[in-house]
Amino acid sequence: MSKKAIVLLVYVFFAVFCISLYADEADVREEIEAIQSKIKDQGLSWEAGYNEIMDLPLEERRMRLGHIIPDSVRLMYENLEVDPPTITNTQSVFDWRVMGGVTPVTNQGDCGSCWAFAATAGFESAYKIATGIDLDISEQAIVSCVVECDGCEGGWCGSAYNMFMDFGAIDESCMPYLQRDDIPCTQEECEVLANLQGYQPIPNNVDVIKSFLAIAPVSTSFTVYDDFYSYQRGCYYHADTEPTNHAVLIVGWDDDECNGNGAWIVKNSWGPGFGRLGGYFYIQYDAAAIGTATNAPFYDYAGIGEAQWSPESYDIDIVQGDQVTLPLHLENVGDGDLRYYINRFSVTDQDEFGYYYRDSDQPDGPDYEWVDISDVATVVDFWGYDNDGNSGPLDLGFDFEYYGEIEDEISICTNGWASMSNAFILEWENSPIPSYNQPNNMLAAFFDNLNLELGGQVLYYTNETDSAIVTWDAIPDDLEQGVFTFQIILVAPNKVVYQYNSMGPGRLDECTVGIENGTGAIGSQVAYNEEFVHDNLAIEFIVGDPPPEMTWITPDPENDIIEPYNSQDINITFDATGIPGGTHQAVISIMCTSMEQPIIEIPVTMFVEEMVDVAEDDIALPGAFALKNAAPNPFNASTSIAYSLPSDSDISLEIFNLLGQKVETLYDGHQSAGEHSYIWNAGEYATGIYLIRLTNGTEVETKRVTLLK
Repeated sequence: MSKKAIVLLVYVFFAVFCISLYADEADVREEIEAIQSKIKDQGLSWEAGYNEIMDLPLEERRMRLGHIIPDSVRLMYENLEVDPPTITNTQSVFDWRVMGGVTPVTNQGDCGSCWAFAATAGFESAYKIATGIDLDISEQAIVSCVVECDGCEGGWCGSAYNMFMDFGAIDESCMPYLQRDDIPCTQEECEVLANLQGYQPIPNNVDVIKSFLAIAPVSTSFTVYDDFYSYQRGCYYHADTEPTNHAVLIVGWDDDECNGNGAWIVKNSWGPGFGRLGGYFYIQYDAAAIGTATNAPFYDYAGIGEAQWSPESYDIDIVQGDQVTLPLHLENVGDGDLRYYINRFSVTDQDEFGYYYRDSDQPDGPDYEWVDISDVATVVDFWGYDNDGNSGPLDLGFDFEYYGEIEDEISICTNGWASMSNAFILEWENSPIPSYNQPNNMLAAFFDNLNLELGGQVLYYTNETDSAIVTWDAIPDDLEQGVFTFQIILVAPNKVVYQYNSMGPGRLDECTVGIENGTGAIGSQVAYNEEFVHDNLAIEFIVGDPPPEMTWITPDPENDIIEPYNSQDINITFDATGIPGGTHQAVISIMCTSMEQPIIEIPVTMFVEEMVDVAEDDIALPGAFALKNAAPNPFNASTSIAYSLPSDSDISLEIFNLLGQKVETLYDGHQSAGEHSYIWNAGEYATGIYLIRLTNGTEVETKRVTLLK
């Protein structure tokens, strides 16, 4: 063959390869776009996108599925009755990732060994929670040595757990994972790291699964549909009509996800590059048969921790720039270890972007001033879809800033909402705010199922300079239980006002009122399925600086383990450095392995007294360290305790009974020189004489006070 012919052949081969590659990329892109379109059409709240699995042909993607339940085991789960102590408080989030109860995400590759990986992940978590030690258990040993399963062709977690109980687990380095089931079983040549003590099959019941999950992560199965391979983030949902085919590990829950329907937090075995959550995903409780064939592995299953705590709340008075440290007493009254993790959250009426609202019923709210546009407005045309119709986008005629984006168009829906982007969504069923569900980029003035076919009209007006108004004029709801007239007013650069002229009388408690950003991740909700709006009401949305980071509360330690029948005093420092004057509210959230109370929430109110700048020559500092008489004394419920500090000091202000037992610490921290006072709220204490003790480490002052009830 000539050199020219060889060059030509190489060129042709390269061209064919490139055409094939681009064709594959185009196919994947079209597949993802089709899934994204389906997500939008169904109003779901998860995001599809590209990952390395999507590069594979569909049949190779499905090679990662290998959960097979024997018929006898399936019947056992269907007839399972387990009645453990159920948790009484399941609010908010419970997540073993933040409590150090999971090992790194692994990758099973193109072998249907998910059952082995889920069981291994479960044993690793149980061992880590019990000992604090990370194991890297060999999955290949399970694939090669569990004879009743079919290796890469499939199996179920119970078989792997049985091997961990009978023989034990060996290290990954002794039998490295090779993604094949024809590897000889050589575990007899390896050192056994640990033996699983047992596992408990669990029925597919959310409350029961949560009860066991409060102790340690649990393995489970669900049905992988073809759209799941493209998962990026958000709450996955798919109706469960097919048998389960994939085993995974549940590591937590979030009751606020999935538009309030709740979601499991799940560790997958397709590597940390799967999705945007590092190999984890969220799935709605009732989606794709999640929770089928669930097992709770346990190691050192000595008992269950139970938490008791004090105080129930914190009320702090502090001067700007000062800090105070108070104890949080956490006690384990259970017969097992209590593992905890402390977080804290600001309580604010701002959303994460900085929006908050005021209404005309509040002293600092906007005035209600209805704007009649009937003589100048255009009647909005919904192209024959007067029930659940959407018109737009319509030109604003000016630039309007909304959630940090510059908008110049608006879409209007018959059902009481408008959007800066969603001209094609015809949604009538209102949902909470924020929500990943469409519509997004939304202004929900009165989001409900309204019907123009029964009367009324929608009007739109813009002065094409700086103002636009949308008015829903006398539109009934679809059940004709009310007639509603309300409007949205936009004023550049970013002012949003809702006004309500005539509302109801019926269905005022079935609407959504609020605003939301373009992704549905951030929003300011005024009302959801509750009575709030009424005639002659105005609501204004105001954007300010985003809420400050939660830096003024610091727990020490932030997480730890309390042994059975022991307790720990955790130091909670409240720091008013750089905090503006006024009242600040927060919640201290304790996530712990307590069956009765896995989430403990302690409200905090801190009043910061502003530091007044005074010329140094004008400052009259106290001449001595002194504790003054409480006033009133005797007192009922509360008294004021005043004291003087001649210099900046670390001080402690405490209350003792006549037996010398400390009953409360009012202040423990650094304070600046000057006159100070503290209110002691003693409503929970019995009538009697108490001692107030003030010390700066070298000097001590004591006063008596009498509580009368």
